[in-house]
Amino acid sequence: MHRVDTIIVLPLLAMSLTSCTSTAMSLYSGEMELISVSGSGCLKEEMAGRAVPIDLSLEQGSSFDDHRIDGYFSGPDIQIGHFFGNDLGRLQVVYPDEPNPAQGHTLVLATVPEGANGELHEKPQADSTNCYFENAALTLKQKVTGSDANSVYDRQSKLFSAEAYYFSGQLFLNDNKPAEAIRDLTKSLKLRNKVTPSDPDRAFPAVSIAIAHTMAGREKEALAQVRELLEEKKESEEAGIRQRMAVSVSLCNDEQYLESDVGQKATIQLMDAVARKFGSLDGVAVPLAACYFEMGKERKEQDDPDSAIEFFQKAFKLNPDNPESATGVVMSFIDKQDPTEGLRYLIDHEQIFIKRAGKEQYDILLSYLYAAEAQESENSGDLPHAEEFCRKAVKARPSDRTLIINLSRVMGREAKFAEARSLLEDGGKGCGDETCRREYSDELARQDLIERMVKRIASLSGTH
Repeated sequence: MHRVDTIIVLPLLAMSLTSCTSTAMSLYSGEMELISVSGSGCLKEEMAGRAVPIDLSLEQGSSFDDHRIDGYFSGPDIQIGHFFGNDLGRLQVVYPDEPNPAQGHTLVLATVPEGANGELHEKPQADSTNCYFENAALTLKQKVTGSDANSVYDRQSKLFSAEAYYFSGQLFLNDNKPAEAIRDLTKSLKLRNKVTPSDPDRAFPAVSIAIAHTMAGREKEALAQVRELLEEKKESEEAGIRQRMAVSVSLCNDEQYLESDVGQKATIQLMDAVARKFGSLDGVAVPLAACYFEMGKERKEQDDPDSAIEFFQKAFKLNPDNPESATGVVMSFIDKQDPTEGLRYLIDHEQIFIKRAGKEQYDILLSYLYAAEAQESENSGDLPHAEEFCRKAVKARPSDRTLIINLSRVMGREAKFAEARSLLEDGGKGCGDETCRREYSDELARQDLIERMVKRIASLSGTH
C-alpha cells in the first residue's frame, strides 16, 4: 500500500515503540502474491498475479498477556504494516498513514512446520489515492527465532513509527503549523538515523523539516538542514548522488502534495535556494529541472503563461540537455501573445538548442514563432509586416505547405494575386502525394475566386 493524502494520528505510535519481553519471537521471509488489487494508486506492476518479497516478524505472547500477538511486515515494494490481536485467524492491520484499526484491514496467519501461510485483506478507503491489496496470499518460511528475530522486530517497529511521525508532520505542514511539524518530523528523522543512517530516504523528513523552517521565516536553518544532506560524505560517489536525488525528489513531492498555499510557496522558495547554491552537484540539477518542467506544464495548462515561463526557464537553466524546457518557454510566450519575446529567447539560446535538439526542431519552433508574429500583424491590419514574417516562416521551413498557403493568403489580401498564384503553383509542383496536390489546387481555386470578386467589385465601383 502507498501514501495517501488523509492522515490520522492515533496513540499507536507510543505502542509501537514499547519494548516487551516476548515469549516466542519468530522471523519469516517469503513472498506475497497479489490476487486482487484496487484503487487509483495502483500501477501496472501492482496488478494481480505479481509476487513481492516480504519479511514478517511475529511475537506471540508478552510479559503482560500470554495471548497477545503482535508483529510487522515489510518489503522493498510495499509500505510497512503493523498487525496485532489475540487470534492468528483474525489480526488487525494498520499502516503509518492509516493508523486507525477501524479502517478494517486484516491479516490471517497459520503456522505450518516449515513456516507460515496467510492472507492479507486491505479494505479500500473512500477518497483515497492508495493502491489496496484486497486479497494477497502470503507464503513464508521461518528464518530465525529468539534474539535475532527480536532485532528485526525492533527495527521494523522503529521504521513504522518513523513513517507515522513523518505523515503526522506532513499533516501539520498542511495545517500551517510548522512548530508541530518540526516536532514530529524530528522524531521521524531521529528514528531513521538510528535504524537506517545511510538510507537516502531519511531525506524525506529532513527536507520537510527544512520546509517547516522556511514557512516560519527561518531560511538559514532550512538551508543548513538540506546542506547537511547534500554535502554529506558517503562511502561512494554513487551513494552521495542517490542521497542528493532523494533531497530533490522530496522537494518536488512536497510541492506537488502539500495542499496549503503557504507550504507550496515555502517549498518553491527552498527549491530555488537549493538550485542556486547546489545546482551544480550531481543528483540535484536533473531531478530539480524535471520538477520545474512539470510545474511549468501545469501552469501552462492553467492558462498562467507568466508562471509557466518562470518555471520553464529555471528548468532549462539547470538542465539545458532537455530542450523541451526551452520549447515550453517559447510556447508560453505565444500563449501570452508575445511571440517577439519568444523569438528573442529562442535566438539567444540558438546554439545550445540546436546542439541538444537539432537544427530541424529549431527550424520548426522558429517557423512557429514567425507564423505567430505574422498572425499578430495581420490581426492588427499591418499586412506588409504580416507578409514579412510569413516569408521568414517559409524560409525556416520551405517545404511546409501550411506556411506557404498562409503566405499566399496574406499576399492575396494585399492584392498580389499573380505572386500568390505563382507561389502556390510552385508549391504544387513539389508535391509527392495526392493530398498535397489537392490542398494547393483548392487554394488556387480559392485565390482565383477572390481575385474575380475583387475585380468585379472594382468594376462596379468604377475603380481601376
